[in-house]
Amino acid sequence: MWTYHTQANLPGEVHHPVKTGAAPRSKAALSNPAAVTGFSLGIAAFFLFSVPVLGLLLSIGAGVNSGIGLSKQQDGMAKRYRVFAIIGLILGIIYSLMALLAIAGAR
Repeated sequence: MWTYHTQANLPGEVHHPVKTGAAPRSKAALSNPAAVTGFSLGIAAFFLFSVPVLGLLLSIGAGVNSGIGLSKQQDGMAKRYRVFAIIGLILGIIYSLMALLAIAGAR
């Protein structure tokens, strides 16, 4: 956050405000919503993979969103978003296979 520090001006003196602190960074630029969405869908797929169509859609969505999140991850972003994307991708792949097995076993 930018802060301005000033001092009392004595007669004949001019003091200019001094900027201190780091430049403000946009919070939207530092977050990775696709990675968080993929992670959330992966957790939902964990609980709902046995529901025939819903589990499959959730797990595919987890894999796709996590893949997008990994591809959009940049150096300035927090490492937790990369971890969210990796976990979401793993959960998406595992529970896609499990949902397909549940659908095949139900027939």
